[in-house]
Amino acid sequence: MKLRGKEEMIRLINARDPEYNRGTLYVAMRDLTGITVAHPTTALIGKDLRDVPDADGKLFRHEMIAIANGPGRGWVDYKFKNPVNGKVEAKTTYVMRIGDVALEAGVYKH
Repeated sequence: MKLRGKEEMIRLINARDPEYNRGTLYVAMRDLTGITVAHPTTALIGKDLRDVPDADGKLFRHEMIAIANGPGRGWVDYKFKNPVNGKVEAKTTYVMRIGDVALEAGVYKH
């Protein structure tokens, strides 16, 4: 994002560019209030999903926003349905603030 700029990064994420989208491993972007700015599932763009809990009821996106607005980078653990096998699994996402947005990339813990 620092090299290509925010608008180009948004375009690449939304276009599912293979550099930023490898199936269950992808980059998403959220503003610092919680609104989805860029996501390979483009139906999520413009949505505020902060109050949508994980499988255990954890409001994990609140934690992501707190990290972005606080230390600026860190990990968030939660449970989420893996689209590959349809099972709820442990997932961890790294959140990194760059300017006025947070980039997020998560992996399932098999």
